[in-house]
Amino acid sequence: MTRRHITLLVIIAIPVTLVYCFSLRAEPPRNPRQAEDLFSGKILGLVQRMNPNSAITLEEVRLTRLGEQPFLVGKGVDEAKGWTNGRTVWVPLAEVSQIAEFTDRSDLIKASESQRSGK
Repeated sequence: MTRRHITLLVIIAIPVTLVYCFSLRAEPPRNPRQAEDLFSGKILGLVQRMNPNSAITLEEVRLTRLGEQPFLVGKGVDEAKGWTNGRTVWVPLAEVSQIAEFTDRSDLIKASESQRSGK
């Protein structure tokens, strides 16, 4: 190979290599809008792995990251006016074993009453 061919090869190889290396480091684009809209207008009943006998009910739920850990964040809804009622509650997504989705409060109340009556 002549010196001219080697120089041409180096001039082409360096930018191609840089573009390839930078493309490997790039994170895939995130679409936070999609995750927020997933629970929009719904009420969620969450059962945690640590305490499967009780559920936390949240409204205005959004998926939020704190560091590397995702959380479901929402306002507590409690018919018995418990400690979570009206408060912002953060539930680690890794601790959720089940999610029940309700369209509105009347749907939640109907499901709660049918559970209490054993139907």
